[in-house]
Amino acid sequence: MASTTEHEMSKNNTKRRPRRKQRGRKGRDDVTKVVLDLPVAQEVIELIEDRPGEADEDALDEALAALEEAEARVPAADQERAARGDVVAIEMTSDAVDAVSKLIVDDQETKPRVLKRVARRLRGKLQSARHKSKG
Repeated sequence: MASTTEHEMSKNNTKRRPRRKQRGRKGRDDVTKVVLDLPVAQEVIELIEDRPGEADEDALDEALAALEEAEARVPAADQERAARGDVVAIEMTSDAVDAVSKLIVDDQETKPRVLKRVARRLRGKLQSARHKSKG
């Protein structure tokens, strides 16, 4: 009878799980957090979805400023406001930030799929914020 070493025994008793592949996420360096007031977020959604009506230039200017000031982390004061439902904080890749900025500044839809994803996520964040504010 062949003797088995400790290494072989432990090797046989452990099952290795395959690593889960992250879907749809890029490296964490590529992600920034953008904080928008509720009316500003609604205006961005309307711009992306190309809804008829006059765009609120002040809200779009505020959105552009928020995109330019986006950081890797949400400041504590904005975290509290987001928890109360006063603002929305959304993670955006640099591609998404560039696409939304170009849409606001040049009225060019450079990456429609990215823009639709941003609009969908903003819509969900707005719904959540409204639910929180009803409390």
